[in-house]
Amino acid sequence: GVGSGAGSGVKARVSAFAGVGVVEGSTPEGEWLETHYKIKSVKDVLSRKNPTAAEGSGVAEAGVTTYDQPVPILKRLQAAPNMNTAWAMAVVEELVRCGVRTFVVCPGSRSTPLNVAIARHPDTEYVSMIDERGAAFFALGHTRVTGRPAAVVTSSGTAVPNLLPAVVEASQDGLPLLLLT
Repeated sequence: GVGSGAGSGVKARVSAFAGVGVVEGSTPEGEWLETHYKIKSVKDVLSRKNPTAAEGSGVAEAGVTTYDQPVPILKRLQAAPNMNTAWAMAVVEELVRCGVRTFVVCPGSRSTPLNVAIARHPDTEYVSMIDERGAAFFALGHTRVTGRPAAVVTSSGTAVPNLLPAVVEASQDGLPLLLLT
């Protein structure tokens, strides 16, 4: 996760990409502006200082949230900047406790809090993909090879139907496939 090296002198690197769905009436300028705001929200959240870190620990100065500190989940949730972030952190924490470690993410503006919570958690593997159908089959292949479930995270709306072929295959083969949309 992003916070796994915080305070140890190791700098984490996150590559983030944003895209838009071109629809009737859209303009190139408008699409570029939408892309800018999508990636800005991710950058802003990832660069926010950790409000729960102990002073002088080096963690607050790292600019990331870390789960390496002995801070109970409730305290981390209470320190979240908004309700969406708190819920996303709680969902990811519970999924990790239930054995989900790999998250295949197709980033979108509606799923940003969840995507950031996944990227920041030290016990998750964050795999970013741009194609929902490919992401679902990647997650299914991961489950088939490792025997451990993977979650697919997409934006809502038209992204979701692209997951159906992998859902059908998972159902036919009796394999778990978790979809978070």
